Amino acid sequence: MLACDPQWGNEYARNAWFLDDPWLHHALRSATAIRASELNLTSAVQLAMAEASAKFGFASAVILPAPSPAGHSRLGMLCLGSATQGYFEADGYSQCKVLAQGLAMELHEWWYRRVRAELAARVKITADELALLRHEQQGHSSKVIAGAMNTQPATIDCRFQRLTSRLGMANRRSALRFAELYGLIPPR
Repeated sequence: MLACDPQWGNEYARNAWFLDDPWLHHALRSATAIRASELNLTSAVQLAMAEASAKFGFASAVILPAPSPAGHSRLGMLCLGSATQGYFEADGYSQCKVLAQGLAMELHEWWYRRVRAELAARVKITADELALLRHEQQGHSSKVIAGAMNTQPATIDCRFQRLTSRLGMANRRSALRFAELYGLIPPR
C-alpha cells in the first residue's frame, strides 16, 4: 500500500479485504501481469473491494506480480492505478506492461533488501547465532551442535531459547524459517 491514497489503505485494512483480495489471489497463482478488469470477481467481498478501489484512484489498474527471493512465503506485487476508467485498456498497455514488470521486480527486490537490513539491525543476530541456525537447518541435534561449537548441549538449548525469544518465535524451527524468510541465512 505504497504511494496511494492513505484512505484506501485504511479502508482495505478495516474491511480485511486482504483475506479475499482478487489482486493478491492473482499474484499468488501467476507471474503474468493482468488488468484488473480481466479478473473474474467471484465473491461479494471482491466486488466491494473493486468498487471501493475505483473510488480511491484504481478505476483502471494493472496488477504486476513480482517473484520473491524468499519463495512462496512472501508476495511481491505492484499495482498501477488510474482514476480514469479504462486508462489501461488502450493499445499502449503492451508497452506499459513490459516496463512495469521490470519496475515491479526492482521495487520488490529493493523492499526485500530494506526489510532484511532493518530486521538484522533490530534483532542484532550474532555470527554465533547464525551458526546455530545453520546447524538447525542441517537438522543437527543440540548434542551435535554442542560438539561442533565446543560447548554443552544445555548451553546450546539456552542460546536457542534466548534467540527465539528475541525473534518472537515459538521454537528453533520457527526461528530458522524466519531467518530463511528474511534472508538472514540462505534457504536450504
